[in-house]
Amino acid sequence: MRSITSPAPSAFDEAKAELGFELFHGEAGCSGCHSTADLTGPGTLTAITSPQGDLSGGMHVPSLRGISQTAPYFNNGSTATLEDAIQTLMTNLGHVPLLTVTQQENLVENLKSL
Repeated sequence: MRSITSPAPSAFDEAKAELGFELFHGEAGCSGCHSTADLTGPGTLTAITSPQGDLSGGMHVPSLRGISQTAPYFNNGSTATLEDAIQTLMTNLGHVPLLTVTQQENLVENLKSL
């Protein structure tokens, strides 16, 4: 997996992406799960969607590198855009604080830059 090159980032607003970076590593808490250099994480995750079948024990935290090029999102393909994915995370993860619309936009721009 480490030998596979991530897609290049899509177009993004650099100033908003910087604000989103601060949210990612601060208030939004994204780096709690996406903590490694390749933006994956240790262990498995079950909190975002309800894994079924072979995934019932959870799944490895996916890398966020090239995420703007990999829609739809989540293990069940339930969200078509990064904006929808952020909204889903806010709804499904109890430890993620509610973000303002502007904060969500900044976080999306940060994800586009990866």
